[in-house]
Amino acid sequence: MTTKTSLTTAGVLILTVIMAVIFTACVADPEVYLIRAKYGPEGSVLRYSMQNHRVGSAFINDEFQKEFETNSEAKITFTTKEVFEDGSARLHEENIWSWDEPANDSGKVSRKTKKMNYLIHFSPRNRMLDLEIMDGRKDEARLLYLKSYFEQMFTVFPEEEVPVGFNWTQSTDVTLPDSTVHKSKTDYTIKGTTQKNGYFCAIIEGKGKSALPVYDNPETETVSWGIDRIEVNEIIYFAIDEGIVVLSESKSRIIIEREYYYYKKTEKDKDGKEAKLPEKDWTRVEETLRQEIDETSKFVLEKIK
Repeated sequence: MTTKTSLTTAGVLILTVIMAVIFTACVADPEVYLIRAKYGPEGSVLRYSMQNHRVGSAFINDEFQKEFETNSEAKITFTTKEVFEDGSARLHEENIWSWDEPANDSGKVSRKTKKMNYLIHFSPRNRMLDLEIMDGRKDEARLLYLKSYFEQMFTVFPEEEVPVGFNWTQSTDVTLPDSTVHKSKTDYTIKGTTQKNGYFCAIIEGKGKSALPVYDNPETETVSWGIDRIEVNEIIYFAIDEGIVVLSESKSRIIIEREYYYYKKTEKDKDGKEAKLPEKDWTRVEETLRQEIDETSKFVLEKIK
């Protein structure tokens, strides 16, 4: 009888220990991750490729004009120029875009290429601190557009370590050309972790709406202003240890709106040739342009140097 009681007591003790271990495991803090950009030493290079596909419709003065479809590709290189004690860095970003566009009404297309270079100061949380345009147009209108793009479209990481399931909101007040204020907002969630292209990555989901103001370019005779409205759903694979984006895929709905005017300075003469008019005979032409676009985009890490 004594033996039986002892065994029963031992069984209860063992069961109690097992339950305590299970309970402790259930209430233990989840694993957390510090999501931070790491820019590497001066001279470090990150190379990416990007593919965009757009399908859309164009309207002038609310009248349908045409449907269009475009494909474009880019080679994007980030070179670390200077690293600061706070972990921020100044990077040289070079974009080389290529795309096809119709050369004439026969349906033939020509290959176009455009290169853009910026010097950008980023914080470890991926926030843009400063931006300098290194080539092309350097007017205030273009600078304001680019700054607005980086502020709204680049993910700013949480301040603290975060677990899977953590979500945060990134918002910015944007003053539009008509002086109204729009609140741009993107909601982010850490959906999980995974191995991607050889890297241990946090999976970050982003869903947001942005409004990019477009101001007049003083270098042209046409006066224009407008808004690019972008609704985006994206998935980012971010290598936690390396502090870099490995892959980003997105689907966007883009509404481009422009209002502009110009002065018609010529008219056809009796022979059908364009003839210049005296300034007193110039006529002002006002138009609105709208494009409605569905875009898919893929941004892929190609090389670290």
